[in-house]
Amino acid sequence: MRVLARALACLVFTLTLLSSHSALAQSKAEKQLVQVLTLYSDTAYEQAEALSIALKRAVDRSGGWTLGKGDFSLEVLTAALGCKTTPDEACLQKISERVKSKHFVWGSLEKQGKDVVGTLHLYDGEGGKETQVKYSENLSDASDETLLQIAEVAFADLVGTAPGKLVIVSKQAKTVSVDGAAPTSFVSGRAELTLPGGEHTIVLRAPGFGDESRDITVVQGQSAELEIAMRGTAAAVDGGGEVGFDTGKPMNTKKVIGIAGMGVGAALLVGAVYSAIKVNSINNDDGFDRYRNSVSEGEDVCDSADAGKTFVGAPDPSEISDQCSSASTFQTLQFVFAGAGAVIGGVGAYLFLTADDEPHTASYAPRFDTAVGPRGGRFRVTLSF
Repeated sequence: MRVLARALACLVFTLTLLSSHSALAQSKAEKQLVQVLTLYSDTAYEQAEALSIALKRAVDRSGGWTLGKGDFSLEVLTAALGCKTTPDEACLQKISERVKSKHFVWGSLEKQGKDVVGTLHLYDGEGGKETQVKYSENLSDASDETLLQIAEVAFADLVGTAPGKLVIVSKQAKTVSVDGAAPTSFVSGRAELTLPGGEHTIVLRAPGFGDESRDITVVQGQSAELEIAMRGTAAAVDGGGEVGFDTGKPMNTKKVIGIAGMGVGAALLVGAVYSAIKVNSINNDDGFDRYRNSVSEGEDVCDSADAGKTFVGAPDPSEISDQCSSASTFQTLQFVFAGAGAVIGGVGAYLFLTADDEPHTASYAPRFDTAVGPRGGRFRVTLSF
């Protein structure tokens, strides 16, 4: 135990040193600027307008890009610059200068039966990239989550961060919903999903079974397969009988300590996730973002706020300084909780799994769920008894 305590102390000290470099000190140059032009269309104007707005939302939700200021239309710009509706390289360069962005998304959309189809382009001053889109004409609301997913996949394809693929295998499930969207049916026990990178919540449903919910992390450009067994409702287990332990002996002490360790570790990891959410919330705060955009390139946002620098249209520096202080505190807690939670939870899991088995009449083995992604990780233990 003394060795473990020393190891935890060293871990906390190391993480505290690392946390001194606040994520809020990142230069605004780390995110690339991109503009989205309202798409051109002769036959699907409403859908083109909605997809253009959804693309802007996709940029806002992306990790490495920031949306340029102003609203621009491909049709208006080409007319003003004397270009064709499908601009050539010289015209694209003029548009880039007009919208003040080296990168911009442009394209067109047309109706084709009950669908709309189109080609989206990313101008980057060099060769550029393009991708095709095709979806139902009914998706004409910019706030529709399905349309937003289409926009996120298209934008990810343009900037080179392809979406991830998730294959779910289940013998019992009939449908799966992602983030509350319309359900996808299983075919021969399989459901294949194409999802943007990041965290999602999936819910599996089947008659006679309770809903099975999982939090997953999709890695951009990678494929993964997940096998899930549905659990019956309480009335369906053993014909409605009770399920429980009856060993006739007290529970193994090593197992008790192991379960306690896993519980403490899980609680610490939850604290780490909460701290990460708080840091991200401050970093994406509208007022903080306006102040950060006002700071000269290369300068630290928090140092400028502590020095009392004020900018027109930006919040008071004292408010930004308070946000920096809070973010620094939560980031320190994030690393400390994550490290301590992983160590304590790991020791608890080891003790639980290496404990001598005891006979019992009706119990279920623990289920371990892990996920690792660009925003962190998760370790979850489920015990049914």
